[in-house]
Amino acid sequence: MRMLISLFLVAVVLAGCSATAGTPGAVEIAKSFIALHPDSIVYKQEAKSRKWNYEQGLMYEAFYQMWLHTGDGAYLAYIKKNLDYYIEPDGGIRTYKLEDYNIDNVSPGRMLMRASEIWGIGGTGRPRTS
Repeated sequence: MRMLISLFLVAVVLAGCSATAGTPGAVEIAKSFIALHPDSIVYKQEAKSRKWNYEQGLMYEAFYQMWLHTGDGAYLAYIKKNLDYYIEPDGGIRTYKLEDYNIDNVSPGRMLMRASEIWGIGGTGRPRTS
């Protein structure tokens, strides 16, 4: 999965300079990714992708940057939908275990900080994580 996400991020960066029918390549790639994975940044064949993890944090960052550069709210909506899956009603993070002390869990957490600035308390309209 890391390879796929790495390739996606490289493609977004490189495609930003190209254009097809007036649409930047990065936009085409991002929209294609959302079309392939409309519900979440999860791969059915890979159980690891269903957890709060580093790769998802990279994808959140990619879509956040797409929103910053295009102003297209669809990217923020996609991020919010993904965060809503993980943030429980009490503010906890589904599949996250503090006792794991895993630095890979920091990457998606950065998007929670941004979400709090964008959408308010808790970032997703839910309470802050405990």
